[in-house]
Amino acid sequence: MEFADKGTLEEYAQVDSNRLRNIGFKQEMQRFAVHIARGMQYICETEKMIHGDLAARNVLLFSADGSGHTPFTAKLCDFGLSHKLTKGQKLGIYYYDIKQSKVKTGAPICWMPCETIENWNEKELMHTIKTDVWSFGVTLWEMFSGRDPHTQLNEKNLGNDELIMELNKIYKEGVRLPKLEHFPAKVYAVMEQCWKQDDTARPNFSRLIEMIENLEENDLK
Repeated sequence: MEFADKGTLEEYAQVDSNRLRNIGFKQEMQRFAVHIARGMQYICETEKMIHGDLAARNVLLFSADGSGHTPFTAKLCDFGLSHKLTKGQKLGIYYYDIKQSKVKTGAPICWMPCETIENWNEKELMHTIKTDVWSFGVTLWEMFSGRDPHTQLNEKNLGNDELIMELNKIYKEGVRLPKLEHFPAKVYAVMEQCWKQDDTARPNFSRLIEMIENLEENDLK
């Protein structure tokens, strides 16, 4: 078993807010984003699964030789909410009904997409590949902000039911996690693509890999 000598991506992104404006740090985050997207491409598009809990806390960082020196590799972890997409195959719409499990208890609400929030109390709650794409956008926001999305979206410290109602309201109004002053515009544009109201308009992970890899140094300033 590998030892993640650099801990979680969440810890790494939050350790020093002064780094967030540094071009070298942004390039490192770009590289990690590609690693994550490639892992998600395999899970979602090859294996027809969802991760179900994609977040910076569930990405581990490894140095090449365990020395703690760069470059690091980002790898996905915590597959406790992962599921095979078994429904809708005849229609070509692969999904999993998360109400079959106990996911709703302690669910990562602030990483879940608008359609999950809107349909929270429906009989069936579909999770698809595009559910994980939304979560990927939130993870990008974590990486480039060094902040906790739950704190950002739940400033009123609401309980789960009240938070669901509040998020449903603001998502329908088009409100998303904010573009912070130091965010590269083209990186935030990728996040916005992940947060499209219409889930069919969101890119898949193959496309996200292309979008992120094509970002040049000037795009990260």
